[in-house]
Amino acid sequence: MRRFDYYRASSVDQAVSLLKEHGEGGRLLAGGTDLLVQIKEAGLNPSYIVSLLEVDELQGLSSNGDGLRIGARALMREVAADATVQADYSALADGAGLVGSHQTRNMGTVGGNVCNAAPSADTSPPLSVLDASVHIAGAGGTREVAIDDFWTGPGRTVLAAADEADRKRLKVVAGTQRRHQAKYLQLMRRVHQGDIGDIVSGNVYWNGGELWSKPRQPEWSDMEWQLRNWLYFTWLSGDHITEQHVHNIDVANWAIGDHPISAMALAGRQVRTDPAFGNVFDHFSVEFVYPGDVRVTSNCRQINGCDNRVDEFIVGTRGRVSFGRGRIEGDTPFQFSGAFTNAYVQEHIDLFNAIRTGSELNEARTVAASTLTAIMGRMSAYTGQRVTWQQALNSTLDLAPVAYEFGPIPVRPVAVPGRTRLV
Repeated sequence: MRRFDYYRASSVDQAVSLLKEHGEGGRLLAGGTDLLVQIKEAGLNPSYIVSLLEVDELQGLSSNGDGLRIGARALMREVAADATVQADYSALADGAGLVGSHQTRNMGTVGGNVCNAAPSADTSPPLSVLDASVHIAGAGGTREVAIDDFWTGPGRTVLAAADEADRKRLKVVAGTQRRHQAKYLQLMRRVHQGDIGDIVSGNVYWNGGELWSKPRQPEWSDMEWQLRNWLYFTWLSGDHITEQHVHNIDVANWAIGDHPISAMALAGRQVRTDPAFGNVFDHFSVEFVYPGDVRVTSNCRQINGCDNRVDEFIVGTRGRVSFGRGRIEGDTPFQFSGAFTNAYVQEHIDLFNAIRTGSELNEARTVAASTLTAIMGRMSAYTGQRVTWQQALNSTLDLAPVAYEFGPIPVRPVAVPGRTRLV
């Protein structure tokens, strides 16, 4: 875990001022039941935290003829036990009483439960049914919105599954095997303890040659042909930036401890143009902008006859790391010299060990964030537009076929930057 600055606010106004002063990369702390798990288990590394623990105006519950007011710092335990809530808002009392364990209800807050926006949140359905509204304070002043309008991320099914896995203490790995490889683990620990200083930029690569394809047979339907050649159809693979290069992008997110806030890309289909290669591109170059104006250049290519590179470079104020070479250069040099381990095998060993011992292992959130990062880059490449994280997260784009059955499926046209519409 990297170091972060810690600020204590004594009022809502002061909390807003601190967020405005220090900008992107900060997190608010109320109960910490979500935030601390995200820092310890999901690789989140905030640059600073603003504590609300001394903001008394956010505490407690009160009721009058107009309804019920719940402070953002009101504890789940308090809501579940409140006589007025039990009598007049029983569904909310029941929901708060179902949140996590006794320890979680003693620390977890209603504000955190609402702002975390997990579809599996136990207080969300009753608050929605009761037509709750949210009072929001920010640098532009205060406003009130309906709670259903406050939640702006429909369809976050992977994140909802991650929350459900936490609740059931399930163990989840997702194929991001670098997170289990000794070389990456040792280097990442050094990065997070500050051996290269503050991260300022990065470059990640998966530049290689063409992969396999299976010639179409007369008896194959469109569906069978596309399934057998899944690499080349965006609805199946997400294009190679999402299917293959996501591993390198995941390392950048892991090192920085956050996802990008925007992407600007250029890409195309220069060599692999035959209809046998479906509708995917053969090269991408993306600039991802992270909180704090940290910029990471992402390059991937599947073209024969070119120089290849598969690596991740992260540059800091005191040095730089090459994860592929296992090397840190700068004020605190280091060269990994441990034995090679098969990361695919180690990932499963770690999974089985977590199941046997009951230790925490849930990578659903990190792989969801890295996958959406790659999708954001692809969206920018296909359309030629700058794409923000919120645009990608809230996109209504649906690449799935109308029916999952063996039969005709028309191939979507190859995207054309400047013409393909951003959805």
